[in-house]
Amino acid sequence: MFRRGEMRLTNDEKILLHLLDYIKYKDEFEVPYALSQEGIGEATGIQRSHVSRAITKLEERKLVSERVSHVAGLERMRKTYYLTWEGEIHTKKIADEVKGYKLKIIDNNGIKGEMEIRQIIEEFGVKLSPWQILNLAKDGAIEFQNLFLESKKSTELVAYMEKAPKLKHFIGREKEIEDIKRVLSSNENRVVVINGISGIGKTTIALKLADDLKNEYNVYWYDFHEWDTLRNVLEPLSEFLARLNRRGLRNYLKDEQNIDLNEVANLFEDGIKNLKAVFFFDDFHKVSEKVLQFFHLFLETLERVDGPKSIIMTREIVPFYDRRDVAVKKLVAECTLGGLEEKDAKKLIETTGKGKLLAEFESIFKATEGHPLFIELLEDVEGLKGQNVIMRYIQEEIFSKLSEEESKLLEIASVYGEPVPSEAYFIEEGATIHTLDHLIQKSLVLELENERFTLHDFIREFFYSRLSPLTKKKYHREAAKFYLMKYIEDSIDKDCIEAIYHFLAAEEYAQALQVAIKNGSILISHGYLDELETKLESFNRERAGSRWHDLLILKGDLQGAKGNFQNAISLYRECLSFSTEFNNEKGIAEANLKIGLVMLELSLWDDAENQFKSALAISEKIKDYHFIAQSKRGLGYLSWRKGLFENAISYFESAMQALQIKKESSFSYHGDEYDKNLQLHATLCIDLGNVLIEKGDTEKAIEEYTKGLEMLKHLGNMHEIARVYNNIGDAYREEGLYDKSLEFFEEAIRFSKLTGNKGILPYALTNASEVLVEIGKIDEARKYNEEANEIVRKTNDKLGIALVLKNFGLILHALGEKDGAEKKIEESIGILEKINVPFELANAYYELARILANRNKEKASDALEKSMEILHRLGAKRLLKKIEAKVNSKIVIS
Repeated sequence: MFRRGEMRLTNDEKILLHLLDYIKYKDEFEVPYALSQEGIGEATGIQRSHVSRAITKLEERKLVSERVSHVAGLERMRKTYYLTWEGEIHTKKIADEVKGYKLKIIDNNGIKGEMEIRQIIEEFGVKLSPWQILNLAKDGAIEFQNLFLESKKSTELVAYMEKAPKLKHFIGREKEIEDIKRVLSSNENRVVVINGISGIGKTTIALKLADDLKNEYNVYWYDFHEWDTLRNVLEPLSEFLARLNRRGLRNYLKDEQNIDLNEVANLFEDGIKNLKAVFFFDDFHKVSEKVLQFFHLFLETLERVDGPKSIIMTREIVPFYDRRDVAVKKLVAECTLGGLEEKDAKKLIETTGKGKLLAEFESIFKATEGHPLFIELLEDVEGLKGQNVIMRYIQEEIFSKLSEEESKLLEIASVYGEPVPSEAYFIEEGATIHTLDHLIQKSLVLELENERFTLHDFIREFFYSRLSPLTKKKYHREAAKFYLMKYIEDSIDKDCIEAIYHFLAAEEYAQALQVAIKNGSILISHGYLDELETKLESFNRERAGSRWHDLLILKGDLQGAKGNFQNAISLYRECLSFSTEFNNEKGIAEANLKIGLVMLELSLWDDAENQFKSALAISEKIKDYHFIAQSKRGLGYLSWRKGLFENAISYFESAMQALQIKKESSFSYHGDEYDKNLQLHATLCIDLGNVLIEKGDTEKAIEEYTKGLEMLKHLGNMHEIARVYNNIGDAYREEGLYDKSLEFFEEAIRFSKLTGNKGILPYALTNASEVLVEIGKIDEARKYNEEANEIVRKTNDKLGIALVLKNFGLILHALGEKDGAEKKIEESIGILEKINVPFELANAYYELARILANRNKEKASDALEKSMEILHRLGAKRLLKKIEAKVNSKIVIS
């Protein structure tokens, strides 16, 4: 830790001290992002791969333990890390050393004195940990101003600069900086567009602005690429807002596979209201047409709300605004960047250690016109004389004089479109950290935050265009392997997409398809629809070979997720024909099953039943127990929707038996296969519980729900956990245990909001609202129901709208507004009849009968009769007995 009298923390010590700050979460079910490997890396400034290696060593020393936990704000369970008992004792000793370390305090008048770090915290009340203060120190001293700026930043502001290059040096541009800051402080201007040619300094001036502004504004940075999809752009933006506790957009993106621009615009507006922030977007000229549509809405949103501003850097003006926005509304200000002034160009040459070139400054300035990047790249002026085109000089005089190792590393780097850690480059002899350092010093490689690296566009294009076809394939293959390993380690979906892209670029079609098929369902469930669809377009039947069946199934799943159900059916039918042609019985069963599921989605129940029966017959013939279980689940679900409860129970229980046979007969029942079958088993338990609830067997329903819940907790499936909590709450409500019921509904609400599950959230809210009406808490009931109403209206969820209307009727009835109550419940009944949901329709008729009991007995009796007729048909004995008991005791109709 000590070196020549100065304290320096190792990576191991930084991690241990960071974990000490979170010791209280050791036994919690839900833990902060800061305890994941990514969170540890961001907090300590250690590269992700180095965090992994350091933690492995700390685990070997028994100082740190690992477990899988639910991380706040993330959908999937993650590995998280905690100090062991020994680790806590060891780290507290390090913390005491850090607290006792003395630093010189420097203010504007020089050295003010010397204090221990613990005294600095106590004396000045800074909200930084001891090791954060130590990290700010340089040569045993800390600047008083920086201490307070960092303390303020740590408690109030967020700087999302992971994608930004590091600012090496900044020279000149005083007027431009002053002008842009004046625009940002005005009440009119919302956006500044900085335009100029490649390398002229747009990114540099923006980095300087970001650095100046980050102590008074929240700062966000994004660097565009040609291949960026709308989701690529929105996800980091939503993460930035989530760090500011504005989670609406992130929750929406996690829950929705298809992105609705208008919905995104509403959520973005909610997220930035009264937010003091500056959004930086670099290389905006690369924006795609679809993403540009968002920026039209982005500009409209900034015009409406107070607080946020944006700075956009581009080589050319991109038309997301018009001249009226500049000249009349003053909404947009434009800044065209030229070369440096002579004095600043001279200073740049001096700063980069090339003072010998000053003797020829006049020639240099004339040739470069003050272009900062060209000046940085100059090594001598011999080749410059007589050159009319600076780019020709750079290619002939700079690139040609690179060492073999330097050229090789730049060639490797040219296949990467995004910043990557240095190890991605070290795949050839001579491509080492020393070579990389030399290239950074020459400004040929850019270093970003978190030890990631990239190239200027024109340098990338130059080296990539000169790669031979064989070399391109080789380097793309290595890039694909790099991203695939990252995906295996970190489960970051974009890494999987990148791996597929690079395998395709390497013409490794079998490998690309293998990765796509293996991970396609995960990518689809996480909303990477456009990205995956683009990659799958590269495959025809010849390239897919024996995986053509799997490819068609994946394409069908993708179209189904996009809501293109007819396209999905066409692909599944093509798959059915292909499998039939080659007598692939497993393929025939799967295609029939997939078609059945789409038919179910389209409410074509008879067609769905035929497909499920065909799938079941073949699955039983070939003894594929997973497909047997899926087919029976489909038939059980159909029976349930039709009100054939006994048939549904029989199918669900038989499906569970099939999964048990598979488990007992398989020698390799582990990993992905185990998880897949456990997920299906959990789903069947929930399905069975739903039928038992409607049938009236509440006790057994809770038993099935609890079984399913334990399986889902094992899998870490937070979305489904929310659904089961909701169902258990429903079961306790049927028993009249309202406090217990409300407890589970509120857990369902909490988990739904945590994971952004809008499929369950409105139902949990309406259920909780109904219970609150029962126990007389009308104001709370209205609040929950209004929240549910906002969601179901936006998603146009017909069943959800019907349930909300019914609840508004119950609330109005409790408040004595009988006419309003009757009208709301009749509206609910109208919707339920159209969408054919018999159990909920029976409930709505029963509630109507209750409301009308003392006002219109004839109409009440008719409603009650309809309710009981439906329940008789469904076999819902428990609810029938409950209603009959109330009728007999004259609670409903006297």
